[in-house]
Amino acid sequence: DQWRACYHIRMALRRRGRRARPARGLGLRIRAERERAGLAQHELARLLGVDRQRVGAWEGGARPDLKAALRLVVVLPGLSLAELA
Repeated sequence: DQWRACYHIRMALRRRGRRARPARGLGLRIRAERERAGLAQHELARLLGVDRQRVGAWEGGARPDLKAALRLVVVLPGLSLAELA
């Protein structure tokens, strides 16, 4: 019905707004550097000592914590600590 359609459109717009975080550009950089290094998400996760879902979250826009950011800089030298902070 019409009310349900409006509700779903509103919810989709809200979700879209939530995903458009400033860190999204960082997530794209992490993914690009991971791919440039020839690593899959699970391989990068193993090198960093985290699970694959965490790497996926970073690539989706979540910011890594300081400890993980330091490890990322070591494993993916194309990233800088200033970018991750």
